[in-house]
Amino acid sequence: MATWREWRAWRRVFKSLGIRQVKEREARSIWHQEEQQAARWWLREQELLPYVITALATLIVGLITWLR
Repeated sequence: MATWREWRAWRRVFKSLGIRQVKEREARSIWHQEEQQAARWWLREQELLPYVITALATLIVGLITWLR
């Protein structure tokens, strides 16, 4: 089982590589199983990030409007 330090180190590597290279390496199964799983999680986070930001922005605007 990977430690949190290993997961954080992998996330730094993924961020430095970029989405395209992480997808390519994950598809070719270059990494060990745990690191490959971390790559999948990181890619999923990167795909969902714009939607989360949009939802939070909409919620904040709605709350500001409602409070006025």
